[in-house]
Amino acid sequence: AEYLGVDFSTKMLEGAQSLMQQFAAELKSVPTFQQADVRSLKLPEATFDCVLTERCLLNLPSRDDQWQTIREIHRVLKPGGTYLMVEGTEDGLQKLNRVREPMGLEPIPTVASDNVSALKFHEAELERVLEPYFSIEKKHYFGLYYLISRVVHPLLAAPAQPKFDAPINAIARKLSETYPCDMNLGHVVGYKLIAKK
Repeated sequence: AEYLGVDFSTKMLEGAQSLMQQFAAELKSVPTFQQADVRSLKLPEATFDCVLTERCLLNLPSRDDQWQTIREIHRVLKPGGTYLMVEGTEDGLQKLNRVREPMGLEPIPTVASDNVSALKFHEAELERVLEPYFSIEKKHYFGLYYLISRVVHPLLAAPAQPKFDAPINAIARKLSETYPCDMNLGHVVGYKLIAKK
């Protein structure tokens, strides 16, 4: 397969190149990278079989930018192409905070001090915008991972702050991969979308 990685930030692209070189022996295909604005890709229509975004759209500055990017992704997908969208939602964050509260944990804020640009989606609104362009083939939550990493881990680490690279988070990820429990919990949701054309 041929892969193209796109990012607005040249620093992120440098990091991707570095990772690609680090894992070169394991790669079956060598991706290329391009500095570009996802809101306006300089690519022909119907270029890709598949597009993947992971916590990309939620970092765009406005809803209009997010909706424009969805239309742009649709434009560059081939008819029947797949869009794998992994983005943050307010709905899942609120549900996660409702689990944290009775455990004595502070709510996770919508916007964190280390990511003030996060603009999470409301799932119903997002799905209304997606509907003219995509059919939703699958919707997946990562609830088991978030239950362990955002509830159990902070309780075990208290009074210290939990660390992102703590072994329990790797265990949570492995458990989620092995036993994909799809509880509607956590601020990240994945969609498998099929382009309508």
